[in-house]
Amino acid sequence: MQLLHLRIKNLNSLKGEHHIDFVNGPLGATGLFAITGPTGAGKSTILDAITLALYNQTPRSGSVSKNDIARLGSIITRNTEEAWAQLDYRTKGVTYRSHWGISVNRNGNLRDYSLVLSRQEPDETFVALDVKRNEVPRHNAQLIGLNFDQFLRSILLSQGDFARFLKSNANERGELLEKITGTEIYREIGKTCFERQKAENDVLRQLQLQLEGIELLPEEQVLLLEKELLEIDGSTKDQRQHIDELRNQQRLMEEYTQVKNDVGLTEEKLMAVKQQKEAFEPDQKRLQQHLKVLPLKADIVAIQGQRNLLQDKRKEFKTNEEQLAAYTHEQSTLNEEKADLSQLIEQHKVREEELRPIIKQVRLLDEAIRLENSSLLRLKKTADEEGKLIDSLHKELKEQDAKLEQLEVTQKELHTFIDSNKQLERLAEQLPLIKQTSEVVLSLQKVAESKQQELEPSPTKQQLESVRHVAEKKEILSKAIEQSQAFIVDKKQLLGSQLNDKEQLYETLKIVQQKDRALEKALELEKSREEMKKEQQDLSVTLDKASKELLMNENKLQVIDKAQLINIKHIEELKARRERELLEAKYDEARKRLKPEEACPLCGSLEHPYVEHYTVNSNETETKLAKRNEEQLNLKNEEKQLIAEVSRLKSSIIAYKQQIEQVGLKAAEYSRTIEGLVKDMEIKLSTISQKTIQEEKEHLTKQLIEVEQTIRLVEQFNTAVSRSKDFQNLLEQLENFSSEQFKLDQFLKQYNIDDRQVSSNQLIQLLEQKLQRYQSKHEALQANEKQLLQLKVSRDEKGAQLKKTMGRFAELDKELEMAEKAVKTKHAERDNLFGKRLPDEAEQELKQQAEQVANRSNELNVRLKENSTLIATLTKRQEVLGAQVQTDEQRLMSDSNALLKRLEAHNLASIDAALNSLLAEQEVQQLESRQKEITATENRLEHLLKDHKARLSKLEEKARELPGKEVIVEALRAKELLLNEALGKAGALSERVKADKSNKAKHKEKALLIEKQEQVVNRWNDLTLLIGDATGNKFARFAQELTLKQVLQLANQHLGTLSDRYKVKYIKNDNLDDLFVVDLYHGNAERSVKTLSGGESFLVSLALALGLSDLAGQNTVIGSLFIDEGFGTLDQNTLDLALSALERLQLETNRTIGIISHVPALKERVTTQIELQKDAAGYSTFMVRS
Repeated sequence: MQLLHLRIKNLNSLKGEHHIDFVNGPLGATGLFAITGPTGAGKSTILDAITLALYNQTPRSGSVSKNDIARLGSIITRNTEEAWAQLDYRTKGVTYRSHWGISVNRNGNLRDYSLVLSRQEPDETFVALDVKRNEVPRHNAQLIGLNFDQFLRSILLSQGDFARFLKSNANERGELLEKITGTEIYREIGKTCFERQKAENDVLRQLQLQLEGIELLPEEQVLLLEKELLEIDGSTKDQRQHIDELRNQQRLMEEYTQVKNDVGLTEEKLMAVKQQKEAFEPDQKRLQQHLKVLPLKADIVAIQGQRNLLQDKRKEFKTNEEQLAAYTHEQSTLNEEKADLSQLIEQHKVREEELRPIIKQVRLLDEAIRLENSSLLRLKKTADEEGKLIDSLHKELKEQDAKLEQLEVTQKELHTFIDSNKQLERLAEQLPLIKQTSEVVLSLQKVAESKQQELEPSPTKQQLESVRHVAEKKEILSKAIEQSQAFIVDKKQLLGSQLNDKEQLYETLKIVQQKDRALEKALELEKSREEMKKEQQDLSVTLDKASKELLMNENKLQVIDKAQLINIKHIEELKARRERELLEAKYDEARKRLKPEEACPLCGSLEHPYVEHYTVNSNETETKLAKRNEEQLNLKNEEKQLIAEVSRLKSSIIAYKQQIEQVGLKAAEYSRTIEGLVKDMEIKLSTISQKTIQEEKEHLTKQLIEVEQTIRLVEQFNTAVSRSKDFQNLLEQLENFSSEQFKLDQFLKQYNIDDRQVSSNQLIQLLEQKLQRYQSKHEALQANEKQLLQLKVSRDEKGAQLKKTMGRFAELDKELEMAEKAVKTKHAERDNLFGKRLPDEAEQELKQQAEQVANRSNELNVRLKENSTLIATLTKRQEVLGAQVQTDEQRLMSDSNALLKRLEAHNLASIDAALNSLLAEQEVQQLESRQKEITATENRLEHLLKDHKARLSKLEEKARELPGKEVIVEALRAKELLLNEALGKAGALSERVKADKSNKAKHKEKALLIEKQEQVVNRWNDLTLLIGDATGNKFARFAQELTLKQVLQLANQHLGTLSDRYKVKYIKNDNLDDLFVVDLYHGNAERSVKTLSGGESFLVSLALALGLSDLAGQNTVIGSLFIDEGFGTLDQNTLDLALSALERLQLETNRTIGIISHVPALKERVTTQIELQKDAAGYSTFMVRS
């Protein structure tokens, strides 16, 4: 990738448009150039522009958004409304242009940034690619072959980071290397691996617990359950058949009861219908009367119509008489008004002739007054405008005088401030260096605080937290390190070789703990086994007792069954006897009519022995039958109780047998488990009992305590070693912090600021505020001087304009006075002639009066004509109505007399009575429908009652052959109870078998899952053993070592180019973890990189930075490099050495190298320069020099 052109507008301090051509001109002709200028002039902004155009990120602030720019006041130059960065680059023979920009809208708010990627066509024009704004950084990364982080490490050498890297200890070196190389991902991978291994182990433990919770039945018990199910299924078939017979008998008795109830209910309904029939009789009479009068309905209705018509005509005749009188009176009134109106018309004509000449004269005067007023208004308007202009000029002059006075005061204050703060002119150059030093101090302070927080809890940590001064902390750490070293020496002598056998100690501890847990479990199992033996004995005793009780109850049940059968036979005999006696009692009267030697009509016998000696014993039979039924009911209840008890005892016996079997199986399983534990753990026991297990456990406990004490001593030793290293690291960090803090204090003394009173951010803000205030005052002074000059010129112009305007105003005042006198004269003449009235209004008034009189005259004529017509019409109508009324009265009398004669035949005295007896059509239909409904219901219920009685007779015959309903219900309930108990037992057994099958399937499924999960856990355990831990340090250190070896290999290649004297070597063993430099001029002598001089450190750190650049950019070729730090701290000799090395590097690699620095000596050695210059307002410009 080759940089071609960079264009910048309004970025940071670079105000305006700027162009850097890397291909043509001085930069294209040389391979090494410098970017020089004072601090804060914008040297690093050039690098910001490159990464901003490519990735929308900067090395200093990361990703950029409009909110960040508005909040931080970064990127866009102050007091400008647009900023952009545009980079042209070539990769793989194709030229691309990436353009980033942002601007301010008319409301003063920032718009969203734009980012456009274009490709150069053969005609050298650039065409935008169809790439979304947020996809441009990724697209650029694909074209270049580097993402943002890789680009920074490839093009912006991290020489300063590696300089600090060389001076750091092992722990700090790891953190710096991770930060420089961007290998934080390996730490995250190590942590993730550890967390995943922990999660997968939790899943395995959960599955194992679920497997232990699944209970399985032995195969022998399953076979017993299935056999018992078959036996129960056979016994329930006979029970179901007997229950079906009892249910049929129950349904017959219920049907008999239902039919008997239906007979009674039907009789009740029939009685209710007869009552409804009686209640309907008055309505039936009304219906009959209606039917009699119905043939005369048309004549009755006609007579009623004649009556109504005659009444209407009489009302109309009376109304017409009243209207005729009213119209006659109105006609007389209208004639009188017409005579008065004629006299008024003559008077109006005389008045109109008198006013016409006066109106004409007034119109002439009004026109003359209007012209005079118009002229007067123009004069007044002109005078008002001139007067306002005079007032405005007076006011503006007064305001300008006040502004002049204020500006002069402000100018004096600004001069005073600037003269008293001359030292702030250097702050703009020194502020970035102060920021950098402050950030280093803050970073060192945070690292020291972090390391202090990371210390394990101890009295030393408490002492460090209780003090604030660095000197006190250093003193505390020195004492703690001395004490730790003494403790380490003492414990090392005490433990000896055991320090190197830590893994063996842990293995011994693990074995002893496993044996202890095994014995603990075996002891619990042995206790449980002995308890189960006792429980098995108790269950056997209970089983024997329940078996004896079951046998006794079964014998009782057989006795009750026999008694029931005998009792049922007695009941059947008594029922037959009762029926016979009832039948014999029915023929008592017929028996008395029998005569000797005559045949009986029923049986044909000639002998009749019971005629004299027959006795009825029905009451005795009923008593015996009732007693037998009661005995049967008692036997049924007793049978029911015994059946329930037998069923309960059988279930208990089965449960006791199952419990005895399960307890025996579990006890045997416990014995096998104990033997397995003892065998697996290689524990030697003479016999297996609680006593021997307890004795062995006490022996192991003593051994466990001894091993744990030894391990604790080893851990204390290791902790002391680690803590001593931590104290030494923290002490070194505090030394670095003290050194950098001293540098910062020297800077701040110039500006009378004590950095101990404020935080780092507040310190920078305070300095920026001072600088901003000074710059704003300087800008304000220039603006004030310019405004003061402009204001003086403007005041002189306003004074001349005021003098000229006042002369014009005096002339207008005289003309206005003459015009007002002429208008007053004309007004007086007009008022004397016509007053304030208007000619048009007077004429309009006359016209309206004439029109009103004419309109009223026309109205009177119309009204008179209409009244005459109405009077004639009403008079004629009255004559006709009088004749019609007389004729209708005669016809009505004749027709009424004829109808009355016909009504007398139906016993009706008047026409009104006949009219009232007629019913409405709807009511007639309702009454007829009701009559039919009552009749039909009565007939239906009589037939239904007959059917019910016939059905009842048949059911009575069948019911006599059955026992009582209560006996059937009780027998059915007892049989159903036995069946339900058997089915319930069968269901429970079936559920147990089904549950066992389900549990076996689940057990198999869980076992498969555990097997798969164990494979997963083993894989993650192995991976965690290699790279995983809770902090991710294990894999991070491994990755850092690999990265460091790669960087060192590449760095040594560059170091051989820069200087053939040195090579860098990494040595790590139990006692050493550091970087060494090999001096090839002195027999390959090795010494720590911390002993290198300034120039040597620069060469080594530069080689490391170049090695990292090669590693980061291994997928692409970068044609340009920039070095942004490290030169400011070099002396003259070291600087010459560094520049010579860079010149050789440029010749060897043919790369373009840019050095960013404010060191003046660079100008002498590097002749091609991009020189930035800063003005008094803080803005910068640059030019390319060669």
